[in-house]
Amino acid sequence: MKKVVCFAAAVLLAGPFALVSCKSGDDGDTVYVPYVPETSDENQNSLVETVAETPVITEQPQDATYALGQKTVNDLRVIASVSDGGSLSYQWFKDDKVIPGATSKRYTPDVSASGVFEYNCEVTNTLDSSVRKSTSSYAKITVQAGSDTVYAATPVITKNPVSASYKSGDTVDALSVVASVTDDGLAKAGTLSYQWYLNDEAVSGATSAEYTPWDGKAPDVKENTSYKFYCTITNTYNDATEESGKTKKVTSGNASITVLPADYNETYAATPVITKNPVSASYTSCDTVAALSVEADVTETEFAKKGTLSYQWYENDVEISGETSATYTPLGGKAPKVEKISVYEYYCKVVNTYSEATDTSKTTSSVNSEKVTVTVNPLPSAVTPTITSDLNATATGTTSTGVSLSVTATVSDGGSLSYQWYKDGSAISGATGSTYKASESGTYYVAVTNSLNDTTASTNSTSCVVTITSDDTPGSGAITINFN
Repeated sequence: MKKVVCFAAAVLLAGPFALVSCKSGDDGDTVYVPYVPETSDENQNSLVETVAETPVITEQPQDATYALGQKTVNDLRVIASVSDGGSLSYQWFKDDKVIPGATSKRYTPDVSASGVFEYNCEVTNTLDSSVRKSTSSYAKITVQAGSDTVYAATPVITKNPVSASYKSGDTVDALSVVASVTDDGLAKAGTLSYQWYLNDEAVSGATSAEYTPWDGKAPDVKENTSYKFYCTITNTYNDATEESGKTKKVTSGNASITVLPADYNETYAATPVITKNPVSASYTSCDTVAALSVEADVTETEFAKKGTLSYQWYENDVEISGETSATYTPLGGKAPKVEKISVYEYYCKVVNTYSEATDTSKTTSSVNSEKVTVTVNPLPSAVTPTITSDLNATATGTTSTGVSLSVTATVSDGGSLSYQWYKDGSAISGATGSTYKASESGTYYVAVTNSLNDTTASTNSTSCVVTITSDDTPGSGAITINFN
């Protein structure tokens, strides 16, 4: 197809027809073609072939990260324009599949399932029977367990089972554990259940807060025999956001039950009793971390004796070198900077040493505290700014006055806002304020960025088509005629 540009000022009269003086193609020859008034649709269609412009996308959809089930989700947005008067339509895609009904310039991504999803939009310009399309870039939407996810709260043990010793045939007292659970923000209280263990094997039917070993009578033994008992307590919250968050379990301290032969008369180190367990805690990256502490005591009997208590702390079941007091400060006293939630598990082993024991094989006895967790959460990420006062779609000015452009934006997380203005898709050097004076015609917009904790989130203003005219140049008209 050949394109000829004709200026109205060159119209000549030739009998009943008007001719237009034109420059054609690259050769610059002057030609004369019939001038067909716009009102003559029939004649015009015989000379002009309509071709839709390809849409120009001036704002692309932006990446974002959300918590699973988060209530407040920012729209994805695409802004496109054409100058031929065509009609723009939109179709959004998720992972390259059409999203039914998503046919506007904005779309709210789905955050009901966790994962990483890619969204993009196809923009179509339709002019008469001609169609042209452009496709936006992909926006990566990450949906992860986060601040809006409800889950089962961790039970708190307020009383552990107590160690004891008996001779064969003695009446054995019940072991018991006391625990509770309460709502704590998004951590929810549910139903508590119990399971007792003997030497790490679940005891069938022992599923209440109290359990009496051996039906209340110490077994017959030929030598000193120790048995380890403990109880797991599980909080079940069936309305948790994710299946994995429906239960939370803790384990009580160990109770050591020592059974002696009926004729036993030796002394030995008694097993300590934990009277105060360390407490779980949660921090944000770079917070100061408080010390963990444990308190223990020993109850003496005729044969079980109290000696000297010593301590050893463990992290994730690994002994921590040099941490041998009743208190310990995890993570060097400062929460590390993490990109996702990190959990560290701690407990303390308390040892009673009775060096005067007549039973030399029983000079020490130990118990472990309750295992606790120290949770470190990532620093909050920047949220997307909200533009409360946007640009107009068009603006006009002269070379002497220019056009003043400005936006107002806010952010709810205390982050720092910055600005970068663009003209025709290219950044304008030094244009980094909330206002900008345009002195040239073009398409302008501003990117507003929120910075917080080494993360950023941005949004773009509406694009404004600015027209600048000369103060002393009269208007001129042009007619563009396309023909084969």
